[in-house]
Amino acid sequence: MLCALVFVIAEGTDKEFIFTGNSDDPCDPDPCEHGSCKTLNKNTIQCVCDAGYSGRFCDVNPCDANPCKNGGVCYTNGIGYYCACTEFSYGKNCEAVIGCPDTTLLLGDCEDKCSSIGCSTGQICCSNGCGKECMQLVIDTEHACTDNLCQNGATCEIVDNLHYQCKCQSGYTGPFCEQCLTKPKPCDANPCFHGTCYDIGDNYYCVCDTGYSGSTCYHVSTNPCDTNPCYNHGKCIKKSQTTYTCECQYGYTGLRCEDVPIDDIPCPCDPNPCNNGGICTETGATTFSCDCGSQWTGDRCDVHIPGPCDPNPCNNGGLCTETGTTTFSCDCGSQWTGDRCDVHIPGPCDPNPCKHGGTCTPIGSDTFMCQCRRRWSGDRCEVHIPGPCDPNPCKHGGTCTPIGSDTFMCQCRRRWSGDRCEVHIPGPCDPNPCKHGGTCTPIGSDTFMCQCRRRWSGDRCEGRYEDKKQSEYL
Repeated sequence: MLCALVFVIAEGTDKEFIFTGNSDDPCDPDPCEHGSCKTLNKNTIQCVCDAGYSGRFCDVNPCDANPCKNGGVCYTNGIGYYCACTEFSYGKNCEAVIGCPDTTLLLGDCEDKCSSIGCSTGQICCSNGCGKECMQLVIDTEHACTDNLCQNGATCEIVDNLHYQCKCQSGYTGPFCEQCLTKPKPCDANPCFHGTCYDIGDNYYCVCDTGYSGSTCYHVSTNPCDTNPCYNHGKCIKKSQTTYTCECQYGYTGLRCEDVPIDDIPCPCDPNPCNNGGICTETGATTFSCDCGSQWTGDRCDVHIPGPCDPNPCNNGGLCTETGTTTFSCDCGSQWTGDRCDVHIPGPCDPNPCKHGGTCTPIGSDTFMCQCRRRWSGDRCEVHIPGPCDPNPCKHGGTCTPIGSDTFMCQCRRRWSGDRCEVHIPGPCDPNPCKHGGTCTPIGSDTFMCQCRRRWSGDRCEGRYEDKKQSEYL
């Protein structure tokens, strides 16, 4: 029982001790609101406050002094406080205010009221009394991105030589990306020094490691009960410096009173353990059975029984519908029929009405459209579109090759050249070197052979046989 509270300042220190007058358990009840109660002797305690809190009973909230300026909202996070600033202020305490640039504004109605609704990100609505305009925020007029004020991993982007803007990471907003889109959880600040943190609404709870105690698991403990190891309001009884037993409340059992009363054991069918629409039936306090229907089996209806549509018996994309446990029907669409959609119904493209290699595309059930190949047109690609080689512009047997839609190239036969093979290239038989009616035959590009008429001979048919005989007899 708490008999009295006497506050004592220890000489030579700044620590404040509390004399309770309760020699049985000075910390029962615990008077420390945001901290841990430390027993100094039989009836004297000290409140060791969590970081950010102060006061005899750790009851002074750091946000009580309203440290956040310019409309900022103060939050405690277990290690102090932080300020969620408005869109147009920044700094630890939102003490710095973003202003409008020193620029002449557009004139307007003097009744206009300035509102940043409709302004782009990084802009502020500025007013001179008779006009308003969305303008770029003046954040830094001297150093631009040199003194980068962007927070939470944001990227600084220069707008011009007087302005910059912060490109925020996902989950943050504000001119300096200083505002988290979601309120941080108490455990985000890692307030538990030697233990595990659990979020409980706007507060947290530390489960301390062995040998540590206190609301933030900061203090080294020689009492195993300091960590409150007993669950469900069980009472911890110290046996030694490292062992303990738990005296459980009525209805709880277990080494740490962790087993719940039988009345609190959930119904085995809540939530429903049967999958795929199975119906759960309780067969005992902790047991159940599942009625799985016709298509599923297994203890939890998680094994599929194949039906007449599994696998799909309908061909060519037909839709199968079960009509019984072993029967089915097929919806075949417009181009197929038969029990299994295996009979083709000819469409407007069967057979292909597009000539000269055109591609047919059905439009509806009885019409079609032809996509014609190059140089063909018409509803059925029956009309030929003349090209640059129709008719052949290459003379003397030259071969025409189209280049593009209106140009061509001629591949000329031997002894002909020019764009259209109209230029003759003289050969060794042009003019005929064979005399007296001899026939010239070219051999290669610059040689020839003469086939002489009767009674003529020589490389060029220049001599007579009679002259040769007479010369032999002289």
